[in-house]
Amino acid sequence: LAYLPSGTSKASSRAGLTLPNLPKKDRSLTKKERRKLDKERRREKRKAPEKHHATSQMSPVKGIAARVSTLSAATAAQNLALFKKYHCDWIRLTLGDGSQDMDKQAHDTGRLTEAMEESRNLYEAALYVRSSILPAHHPEVIATKFSLAELLDSPRGPDVNAGKFDEKRANALREEILEFLQEKDEQSQS
Repeated sequence: LAYLPSGTSKASSRAGLTLPNLPKKDRSLTKKERRKLDKERRREKRKAPEKHHATSQMSPVKGIAARVSTLSAATAAQNLALFKKYHCDWIRLTLGDGSQDMDKQAHDTGRLTEAMEESRNLYEAALYVRSSILPAHHPEVIATKFSLAELLDSPRGPDVNAGKFDEKRANALREEILEFLQEKDEQSQS
């Protein structure tokens, strides 16, 4: 907004605050046609994330992670997933010390599995949102991929030899990161 003092505007009744020159509507289409196009654009916009999610390698997101849809929510989801991942490490350490009875150990193993699944869902949701909004080479996308790969490469149970959570997907994520870094290095050398 610009302030025009009295007496400098063309019409003295319009003196004071004035609106800046706003872009005019496209009048090549009728009002009915514009509404129809807007409706189609909104419909396509709603369908676009569904198409991307159906073709991606990510697992369907469950629980609270299904509500992640903005970059700020993705940041919060990644922070919570990181906390859950560290919580898993703590559970794994308490299970490994052998000071618990069998019932308590079985209960904690179930808690470990639940926490790992929840952490994975949060990372997957954050990665989905960030990769659909940000470019693939953005540092937040790469950091999310790295953290998810780290979680997926961790052991399933208290025993380190219990098998990895999802080693194949972890390696695929690391390959994506390495490919990007190699491309970036080649571009900087050129």
